[in-house]
Amino acid sequence: MLVQLKEPVLTVLVVSFLTLIGGDVVSAQSSRLPPCPRNPKVLWTHCQGTLTYSDGSKYVGEFRDNEKNGRGAYTWPSGATYVGEFRDDEKSGQGSYTWPSGKRYVGEFREDEKNGRGVLFDSGGFTETSGIWKDDEYVGAE
Repeated sequence: MLVQLKEPVLTVLVVSFLTLIGGDVVSAQSSRLPPCPRNPKVLWTHCQGTLTYSDGSKYVGEFRDNEKNGRGAYTWPSGATYVGEFRDDEKSGQGSYTWPSGKRYVGEFREDEKNGRGVLFDSGGFTETSGIWKDDEYVGAE
């Protein structure tokens, strides 16, 4: 992992988060839910599975009521990835978003946007910005 932190509190935050989501990989073994039914016409509820969208995006993770809910990983055709928590089909909770350039945000999300405490790392893994985010915008240090 390329994360290089100088602040011990941030190191604990990142290590705790990566432990929570099982590193950067979410696999079938990371879920305690049963596999989703193979028939796509059946409602996916309280299960884990893989869904590939028509644009090439892919989600691997937990579902409830046919929506992304729980832990999972979403990959866009551009190469961007999000690994973390979902609620009602949106990034919500603790997560890590990585741009195709390698730049990465690790922290809190709400309603698909950066909201709460988080750290933005440059593509080399060095801290670029750390603090509080609101509606996808950095609002200041803690």
